[in-house]
Amino acid sequence: MALVIRGHFARLQAAWRASCQNSPLTHTLAICVDPVCAGTSRIASRCWALTCASRSVACVVPVAGCLCKGATVVGVLGWLRALKPAPVHASWRERLYGSLGAWIGLLCTEWVGRQTLGGFNPWFIAPMGASAVLLFAAPASPLAQPWSIVGGNIVSAIVGVCCFKFLPAGYAAPVAVAVAIGMMFALRCLHPPGGAVALTAVLGGPAVTSLGFGFVLSPVAFNSVVLVLVAILFNGILRRNYLRRQEAPANVHLTRDPPPSARTGLRADDVRQALDEQGDFLDIDEDDLTHIAAEAQRHASERRFADLRCGDIMSRDMVCIGQHEPLEQAWRLLGRHRLQALPVLDAKGALAGVISLRDVITHQGGREAGVQWRDLRVAQCMTREVVTVTESTPLSTLIRPLSDGGLHQIPVLNEARQVVGTVTQSDLVAALYGVVAAPAAMSSVASSTTSSIMPTPSPAASPSTPPLPPSSTS
Repeated sequence: MALVIRGHFARLQAAWRASCQNSPLTHTLAICVDPVCAGTSRIASRCWALTCASRSVACVVPVAGCLCKGATVVGVLGWLRALKPAPVHASWRERLYGSLGAWIGLLCTEWVGRQTLGGFNPWFIAPMGASAVLLFAAPASPLAQPWSIVGGNIVSAIVGVCCFKFLPAGYAAPVAVAVAIGMMFALRCLHPPGGAVALTAVLGGPAVTSLGFGFVLSPVAFNSVVLVLVAILFNGILRRNYLRRQEAPANVHLTRDPPPSARTGLRADDVRQALDEQGDFLDIDEDDLTHIAAEAQRHASERRFADLRCGDIMSRDMVCIGQHEPLEQAWRLLGRHRLQALPVLDAKGALAGVISLRDVITHQGGREAGVQWRDLRVAQCMTREVVTVTESTPLSTLIRPLSDGGLHQIPVLNEARQVVGTVTQSDLVAALYGVVAAPAAMSSVASSTTSSIMPTPSPAASPSTPPLPPSSTS
């Protein structure tokens, strides 16, 4: 019966669209509201309740009409709400840099153009202002990269000059912009101000049209190159994200395998496939999108493991060594306790560094001489730059250094920089198992136990099982 009600609702919606064709305004509202009305099929269940109460399908018609009108109002409000400006996720410093950079870039470009091309008119064109917005306000955008600006403006200028020369005046401007967009897509240099450059080549007046194809080199190519050079210098000094790409994390073992964190979860291929399925052009670089998604996953994991701290899982019975102890003593301790590294303490008991198995093996080349091996001290071989944490450090912050960073353990220090414990890879794996895998295993065990406890009715006792017919004897 629900399918019948949905059919009635669809016919009501079709009648609503047919009635709206008499008025342009209501026809426009119907176009905006149609998706909302189509999505209200769930409300048909309420109509079914009313139908069951009255035992008549006729009562559904006025109710559905009211629902459709309500959906119309909701749809219009939702459509108007979609016109609300999207938030700009930029700090006040970035906004200041964008304004200051545009002022400096256009000032330098105009001055260089006037000094170099002062005899030509014009030496500076208006679309450079739109290019400056992308270069300095959104430097990480793919539309603001050097090839997009220089290539997009030059291609658009060539298309604009050709359309002015070979097409009638009424068709040259729109055709120039349309062809310029297609060429920029084909050459992978899409740049929105390129449309303005194409229009300028057609509608710029005698000062522009008299230049012919010279307009492509001067001022379009000249202004674009100068503006890009200023942007590279300005954004480079301020260390902004321009001409930089998110580098793929390298494997610390110098193999072709991706790091452990890149083998599961979100991959670059997943982002690329999602972008291909999206179909629309998005003003964001693929590497930047992958980096943002990975950071979002990191924040989600931090929220998930927020209750776990390093102090909850660390090993407290520490095996340490003094920095003035012989290297042979470190070798014996590493072998006896099956450790990969030992914290090295100074005279005050504070952490001075870490002596690892790799450090010992690296300096073991002097063992054949005998005397050199006995004279080596831990302080001469240890690693002084050590990654450390405190007891209150969230456990999620250790996942990346203990997996991709190649570290086997991380010392835990107190306020006096004294070693109070250490977190190893084994501790991290056990903690993650306790949070993720153990609850799932316990639930499966509980479900299997419940199913084994519940009695299974025998076929003979089941009322739905017919009795077997008596066997016939010959």
